Amino acid sequence: MYTLKLDFILENNIIPNDINRTFVSYMKKSLEESEKTLYKNLYESDHHEIKKYTFCTKMHSLKFKNGFIYLANNSLSVELTDCDFAELIAFYNAFLKQKTLQQKYSMRNNSMLLHRVSLNPIEYSQDNEVIVKMESPLVVRYHHDELDEYLSIEDDDFEELLNQVTINMLTFLGYDAANVHISPIKGKKTVMNLYKHKANCTLGYFKIKADPHLILVLLQTGIGSRRSIGAGKFKIVG
Repeated sequence: MYTLKLDFILENNIIPNDINRTFVSYMKKSLEESEKTLYKNLYESDHHEIKKYTFCTKMHSLKFKNGFIYLANNSLSVELTDCDFAELIAFYNAFLKQKTLQQKYSMRNNSMLLHRVSLNPIEYSQDNEVIVKMESPLVVRYHHDELDEYLSIEDDDFEELLNQVTINMLTFLGYDAANVHISPIKGKKTVMNLYKHKANCTLGYFKIKADPHLILVLLQTGIGSRRSIGAGKFKIVG
């Protein structure tokens, strides 16, 4: 199992604070140009498709101001994982083509150029209980009365709904009656940009109890909601 890592060089050190949205647009463009079948399956399907991947952006940020992030340097990395290896390779090939083309991708008052594409082995545990640290915000969506509510660690039903969302995802992936339990250890409420609005979410440490194979699946898909736009990615720390 592997992590797909993308290293970008930026024109300057100021990026929009919805950088995840920019990367999703870049990802869609890359797939549409060279992996059309996957693009159609993921983004043009008539039925709702639960995504099998997640990603997180990594950067050395200095401050947030007026809708922008000021970085310590002109670089940005993205790490993407996917429990479907064939899908991950399709992503790899699409990004590799973009690197070969050496075309800058525009964003607000800046641009990014893909400098390096690499596949790195994932380190994982064979234990049925692990401690994880969120690498991107954990989003838990509660849909009721035709409305979306986003819960954080401060909400009473957070843990119950987090586990329900996780089990629903695993069921979709073919893991029926999956026995998984995720519980918070230490976390804090934060806010994430979800394109047209902001949502409450959580950063911190969690405990996952499950069969080691299911933990590996979650390590690649992420946990919670909105994973395909850069939420829910974690790493094992204990």
